[in-house]
Amino acid sequence: MEAQKSRVQITKLKDGQLSVYKRIMPDTGKPSRVWYYDIKIPRQPLIRFRTTRTADFGQAVMVAETQFQKVAIRVASGLDVNTADFMKVAKEALEYYRDKNRIGEFSDDRINRFERVYYNLIKPYFGELNKEITEVNTLDIEDYCHWRKLKGKIHTRWKLHGDKPMFQPHIPVSNGTINMELQMLRKIWQYAVKREYILPAQVPTIKSYKARLKENRRPHFTEREWLKITQYLAKKYEQDIPANLQNLQYVYKFNRQQNRHLWLLLMQSSCRIGEIRHLRWGNINFVTAKDPRQDKTVKRAILDVNGKTGRRQVVCMPYAVPTLERWRDICAEYNVTTNEEDYVFRHPPFTNMGENYINKPIGTTNNAFQDMLKQVDKDTRHDGLLYDADGKKRSIYSIRHSSITFSLLRNVDINAVSKNAGVSIETMTRVYDHAISTDFMSELTKFDPTGVDD
Repeated sequence: MEAQKSRVQITKLKDGQLSVYKRIMPDTGKPSRVWYYDIKIPRQPLIRFRTTRTADFGQAVMVAETQFQKVAIRVASGLDVNTADFMKVAKEALEYYRDKNRIGEFSDDRINRFERVYYNLIKPYFGELNKEITEVNTLDIEDYCHWRKLKGKIHTRWKLHGDKPMFQPHIPVSNGTINMELQMLRKIWQYAVKREYILPAQVPTIKSYKARLKENRRPHFTEREWLKITQYLAKKYEQDIPANLQNLQYVYKFNRQQNRHLWLLLMQSSCRIGEIRHLRWGNINFVTAKDPRQDKTVKRAILDVNGKTGRRQVVCMPYAVPTLERWRDICAEYNVTTNEEDYVFRHPPFTNMGENYINKPIGTTNNAFQDMLKQVDKDTRHDGLLYDADGKKRSIYSIRHSSITFSLLRNVDINAVSKNAGVSIETMTRVYDHAISTDFMSELTKFDPTGVDD
C-alpha cells in the first residue's frame, strides 16, 4: 500500500508488467521531475523505483520499454533479473583478481595495473556515469577514451606531493597506454560474464587504438652511453646527495645503492621493471654451468619472474652474479633482511616514506633514473643521455630496450632472446630492436660476390 501511495500519474504497459510513473519524493513530498518505472514479471523479483533520467514522458516510455526487453531476455536466458551496478561489479572484479593473484593465477604486474586503472580512472569516470553494467554501451566506452585523452598523462608522484595534480593535460597520453587501460577494463566484463551478470552478447565493443610504432619504440642507449652511466653509478652516484638532504644521508645512501643495483640488474636480465620490482630473494637461483669460451665452470644467476606474459625463467648476463652478491652484502650492512620471502628491492625499515611503505616493493624509480641522467649530462658536459638524437626523453624502460638490442647486436639467437625477455619475436623486432645496418657492417661485407681478384 505504501508503494502505491508513493506513485502518481501511473501508466501500465506490457499487460501490466511495466509501470511508468512519477514518484513522490520522500524529502519534499512532491512528484519527481523525472519519470520512473517498475517491472513485475510473474515468478520474478520485483524491479522498482528505477529512474528513466528524463522528464519527457515519450522518452521515458522508450527507456522503460527498452529496459523491460532486456529483463525479458534475461528471464528467457535463465539469468538473474536484477542487473548489477557497474561500479559494484568492478569492485567485485577487483577482489576476484586479487584472489587470483594470491594463488599465482594473476601476475603482480597485472594486478598492480588493474588496481591503478580501477582507482585512478574507472572510479572517477564510471562512478560519475552511474549506470548498471547492462546499460554501459560502446558509445560510453568511446566517450571514456575521449575523456582519457583530454586528461593527459598521470603524474607518477601525485600521491606523494599534495600540490601536484593527478593528471597532466599538457602531456599527451599515448595510444599504447590507453590500450593497456582498456585491456584492464575488458577484465571487468569478463568477470561479469563469468558471474552471469550479463550475457556475452551484452558486452560492449571495446576497440583498441592503433598504437604508432614511434609510441611503442622507446629510445635506447648506445653501448658508449651506457658505459658513461655505469661509470657514474660506480664512482659518484652514492656521494652526489643534495646539501638540503644531508640529514637523511643514511636513507639516501641506501636508496641510491638500491637504485644502482636495480638498474644494473635490469640491463643484465632484460626483464620488465615490474618483474624486477616484485622479485623475491627466493626467486633467485645460482647455478653452475660450463662456459665453452673459457673452458671452465662458471656461476650464473637465473631469475624466476612472473610478469604480464606469465611465469618464466630468465638467464642473466654473467655480471648479474657479482651485482646480486654485492647487493646482498649491502643489505646486510644496513641490517635489511634477505630471506627467501623478502623482496630484493624494497623500502627498508628506516624508510622516510612512512610505515605503510616498509618492506613493500619500491616504485618504478623512473624519476630518480631521469634525475641521474641529468646529472651525468651535467658532469660530462654531455646533453645526449636524457634525450636521444630525435629529442625523445629516455626513461627507465629504455634499459630493457637497450639490453635486448645489445643481445641482438652480438648475434645471440633471436629465439633465445625472445624467450628470455618474455616477448614475441614479431614484437621484439618491431618494437625492441634498435639496431641499424651499419651495426652489422662486418657481417654484411664478409662476402662480396661482385669482387674481382687483383
